[in-house]
Amino acid sequence: MTYTEELEFTIQSTQQLLNRPQSAVGEFIAFGDGLNPAFDHDTTYLELRHGFVTVTDGAETYQDDGNGNLVNVAVPIVAELFAVGRSPGDPLINSPTFTNTIINPGIQPGSIMITDGVETFFDTGIGPLEGALGGFGFADYASGTITITFTYIPPPGTQILINYTSIASGLHGTVNYVSGHIHVVFTNPPLLGAIITTSYQWQQYYPTAIYVFNLGILMTSITDVDVVASKYVDLIQLVPEKFRGAEILQEYLRAVGLYTGIWLTKIDNMLKLLDIYSVSDQFKETIPAHNLVFDEEYMSRLGALIGLTITKGRNPGETEEQYRDRLRRQLINAIDWYKIKGTYQALQDAIYITNQAIAVKDLYTNDYINFIQEDWFIASYPGENPPGLDATYYKSPHFGLQIVLNQVFMQPPANPYLWKGDDKFANVRALVEEIRPVNTVPTFIIEMDAQCNEDGTLYTVSATQVKSIRLYEPWVFTRQYFDQDHLGPGQTFHFDNDMIIPITAETYGTGDGGTVTFIHTMDNVGFKIREGFVTVTDGVEIFIDNGDGTLTGNLGGVGTINYTNGICNVTFQGAPAKGVGITTDYQYFFGSGRFFDFSQLAFLESVTVWKLGTGNKGVSPDTPGWNLVTITHTGTMAFPQTIRILPDRTEYEVVVNQSIVEAGGFSELGLYLSDGTTLVIGCTFPDIFKIAGVELRIILRLLK
Repeated sequence: MTYTEELEFTIQSTQQLLNRPQSAVGEFIAFGDGLNPAFDHDTTYLELRHGFVTVTDGAETYQDDGNGNLVNVAVPIVAELFAVGRSPGDPLINSPTFTNTIINPGIQPGSIMITDGVETFFDTGIGPLEGALGGFGFADYASGTITITFTYIPPPGTQILINYTSIASGLHGTVNYVSGHIHVVFTNPPLLGAIITTSYQWQQYYPTAIYVFNLGILMTSITDVDVVASKYVDLIQLVPEKFRGAEILQEYLRAVGLYTGIWLTKIDNMLKLLDIYSVSDQFKETIPAHNLVFDEEYMSRLGALIGLTITKGRNPGETEEQYRDRLRRQLINAIDWYKIKGTYQALQDAIYITNQAIAVKDLYTNDYINFIQEDWFIASYPGENPPGLDATYYKSPHFGLQIVLNQVFMQPPANPYLWKGDDKFANVRALVEEIRPVNTVPTFIIEMDAQCNEDGTLYTVSATQVKSIRLYEPWVFTRQYFDQDHLGPGQTFHFDNDMIIPITAETYGTGDGGTVTFIHTMDNVGFKIREGFVTVTDGVEIFIDNGDGTLTGNLGGVGTINYTNGICNVTFQGAPAKGVGITTDYQYFFGSGRFFDFSQLAFLESVTVWKLGTGNKGVSPDTPGWNLVTITHTGTMAFPQTIRILPDRTEYEVVVNQSIVEAGGFSELGLYLSDGTTLVIGCTFPDIFKIAGVELRIILRLLK
């Protein structure tokens, strides 16, 4: 190893030692006296790490926030008693509502869970609580006061328990990271005899002498340094005069000065490469003849700076001038390539060299999981994104190298395919890996384009024989209800999806004196029925909704209710008298049904599931009864990332991960509603043999 390499290694190794964090756990501060809440302490070690200091008396724990403040630590509270089911005699025994203030106010939003073992309430993170059976509530995070309302009355004595995370606010002291001084003020004075401790991390510093001693050892190999080809930088001039007498400091700066000079020499040589016409001959003097001869080593050093190994040695019959010109041409030819290496221009040149039609794409993301493919975009102001991407998106270090599948190939015996293995990316991969921009990640993408019409006619992309058709029939229906485009001048509408509408005494049926079972579909079919709020009665027996889809009569009758389709079925203990009206009361959620959700935009956005398979090879999707045959992979799409609604079309983008392999060849695609069973669009195409390391994207454009 040369001196330069040893010196660089020692500096890096010593810097790692200097930056090694150490831990101190349970360092004693003081004993509590039951009276004093405030304590001061100087830690054993200095230079404390930001965000790593805690102080505790066993009852209260504080953590530094990284800015020198001691604040509360979030504490999970489990199974705290919130309330108890009311006993007979309690004036509120028939009320399903309970209110209480928790023991540790200052709640972390989103952390509340309350249950009586039957219904569980979950925290929305913004105040309201939602019960699994339809109950509701509200939490005041600061005061800790919470109110919940069950969909039934909890039995007497039932324990209602709460889990939450307490983050009681307040400043409880300060930390001086440099000096190690801690000042802490507890909310309650620590109990008499309570042990107050601190735990922290500190930065370990080794004596400078050790660092310089290591450098001093390496000075014995000073003869390894090419002093002639390197500069020396006298760093002692940067040190105040009164400190220059220290021998250890002088030794250290001498070694680092030489190290710095070596790098400055390299920089000077690199500058010569910026102008190819500055690459000329350099001669060295021979001893003892004192003749100047061509220095081929100098040309080699210049080439090494850009990763070029120059072929040295004169060819038979080659003059010295021809030899110099040949070495110079090797270097000059490499310089132009080096100048663009590590840039997008280098990628374009690599693509040109391999004779491939490949597009370079930027990949934007807001979660570093899902990436949106965009052409190169120049922002007109900081933070601006391409159209359709909000401010949460950013350009990632990933970039896409995309081949659009635009040609059908044949393999024996006459089997058409669009993509087979790595037949186009094989040469590109190695070259891209060599010259890609620093700190970037290439993603190799193959893209297939498909197209179909809303009118339900088959569309075939002639170049690729990709065939697509809209199969879902109630298409006209989805375009005529509550779509803003279909309102008259000045008209508008607004509704609250959470609005609850009560229905009283809806006609259910009429008794005939013999029939005991009656089935009825609620008048407001299409809207979700609220669980736990359905009753049916003939004036003699009354059925109560249990909140789980079953009804129980007070005389022994039984029944069921489907909250989704509104079908109710009850069997009375005794047949209702002839001519007696049977009625039902219930509540439903206004705006939750298909009449509002199935606007044109809502419908298009609800086509979220894709399924790919290897069946239907050579079969057109307009064949009667067509459906996917051999499904091998499924996934989802989301608006607006992979579902884009434009004035003249809707685009659905299917993204198949790089890791997925399909040796059988993808040949069929279905797009479904979010239920995963309602097929909306069918598509067949020549085989795509998917391999690992290449991402497949299918863009299906639905024309309006």
